[in-house]
Amino acid sequence: MEDRYDWVLALCFGALVSLGLVMVLSSSGPLAEMRHSGPLYYFKRQALFVMAGGVAMVLTARVPLRPIRHLTYPLLGLSLLLLVLVLIPSFGKKVGVARRWLATPLGTFQPSELGKFALVLYLSHLAAKKGEEVKDFFRGFLPPLLITGVFTVLLLLEPDIGGALFLTLLAFVLLFLFGWRLGHLVLLPLASSPVVLLLLSRRGYALKRIEDFLSFLRDPSQVSYQLWQSFVALSRGGLLGTGLGEGKQKLFYLPAAHTDFIFANLGEELGFVGVAGVMVLFGLILLRGMRVALRHPDPFGRNLAAGITVMIVLQAVINMGVVLGLLPTKGLPLPFISYGGSALMVEMAAAGVLLNLSRDVEVPSRTKGRWRSAYS
Repeated sequence: MEDRYDWVLALCFGALVSLGLVMVLSSSGPLAEMRHSGPLYYFKRQALFVMAGGVAMVLTARVPLRPIRHLTYPLLGLSLLLLVLVLIPSFGKKVGVARRWLATPLGTFQPSELGKFALVLYLSHLAAKKGEEVKDFFRGFLPPLLITGVFTVLLLLEPDIGGALFLTLLAFVLLFLFGWRLGHLVLLPLASSPVVLLLLSRRGYALKRIEDFLSFLRDPSQVSYQLWQSFVALSRGGLLGTGLGEGKQKLFYLPAAHTDFIFANLGEELGFVGVAGVMVLFGLILLRGMRVALRHPDPFGRNLAAGITVMIVLQAVINMGVVLGLLPTKGLPLPFISYGGSALMVEMAAAGVLLNLSRDVEVPSRTKGRWRSAYS
């Protein structure tokens, strides 16, 4: 039994957070100069978020597994409570048409980010607790279906359609990996699709994003403005990029250059080498995280390692897919790299848990069978 952290995972997390700081500094300067007191406004805030996230990461990397499991229902309840509070005008902060943030003395907080981790923790605990009962519809499938449904509805009410779809997809993938019946799982998208379609019809901007994407698939010349600017940034980067700080698209051509589309700015300034490097880092997180999931001796720890890995990598894949024009535009940040305190601190805390779990893995000479068999 190993009693040390997986340093490949630790280096991957450290590299992504460090790169994120550099890219936020590079991509946010013009916007910070225009809106705030100087070009370092967003960078200074992100640096504070990194320090706070670092503290959370160190703590979660050292807490024993049992107290983490005991936090399942308190954290789930807290997440649901915050998602309700954010809908109340006196608590929630509205930006544009969305009310997704809680105003606090230390700044705004986005409860949906905590909700992702709370759902992963809940599903991991439930799978370990239920065992073979997960295959029973009423005792095994109905509870996670209801919890996921409540989360999804609360996110749709904000409205955060992209977040709701991501949460549903995350739950679907994890329930499949943890051994739930596929025949039951198809109810997740079927149950949520009428509500999603209704809200899409009432939210013109969300429907337009889908229409723009379908138009782009039919005719690449019909690309939307934001995606076109993303393509321009990536094409300007070439193999080695224009150099840090030398990108032009962040000069108010590319919207959300320091948040949802920071990957495009990274591609412009660091080129294909930088883009490929980020993909390799997330690929290593996937491989090493699943290695922990396969080899951890505790069922809950095994589930949690897989859940955290999927949560991080799935969001990264979706964000990069959007920037590359492979998916419709969604408001999902790139983990560890995009600007934003709520997402970064939760991601770093979750990364600490994964590192914590990596200390306990057994190292057999060979892992046999398909990795999903570890959950059966």
